[in-house]
Amino acid sequence: MMNGEWDPFTDHEIVSNGTGLDLEGLPVPAAGTVVKAAGAEATVEFLLAQFNFDLQGTTILK
Repeated sequence: MMNGEWDPFTDHEIVSNGTGLDLEGLPVPAAGTVVKAAGAEATVEFLLAQFNFDLQGTTILK
């Protein structure tokens, strides 16, 4: 990663698990929704302002 040879946000698809924080004008994607395809580069805007959901496969503690 430090050499710019591998980026986990590019190599893997990003899939919503259906939970997160609804923002004004940006609802949480439904469970199973592929928000970013594998091989596509996520923008800084997406990572910092539109990543309002939990990833599929994560355990959410309450």
